[in-house]
Amino acid sequence: MLPPIRIPRHRNPKPHLPEPTKPSFAEDGSGEVLSGTVQNLKASAAEERAARSLHKNKVVDAFEFRKTINAPRNMPGFKELDYLVASRGTMYAFEIDSPFTHRTKARADVLHDAIVLRSLEQDGYQVYPTVFHVQGETDLVDQKTSDNYFMGIFQ
Repeated sequence: MLPPIRIPRHRNPKPHLPEPTKPSFAEDGSGEVLSGTVQNLKASAAEERAARSLHKNKVVDAFEFRKTINAPRNMPGFKELDYLVASRGTMYAFEIDSPFTHRTKARADVLHDAIVLRSLEQDGYQVYPTVFHVQGETDLVDQKTSDNYFMGIFQ
């Protein structure tokens, strides 16, 4: 008689998925640790550097990341602003541009900016008359460059 066949049982481990808040290092080799979030929302490296710079800046009273305007998020007509920054009683609107998301949107950005500024004014904010478009690849390439950029705006 043959011995009984033993079939090994392998337990199925849970798949290892990347965590959205798992710290990572900057790709430029600077050793900068990035969390991938700003105000508990997913953020790019440039957006995170901008948040750190705004937080350090003594002239900035407060800021809101990914401010939705006109309608609830993902509803028809909604607009989103990367940063709405309060400084000395004035609100400043910022868009962090990357080559991938903003390369062919120059005309659309003009309309988007006009709608955003008008909506903020209708909500009672005293708004600076221009939306700042920050180039993430050059203006926010590392933390020092980001700090200098925002120090130049908020003096």
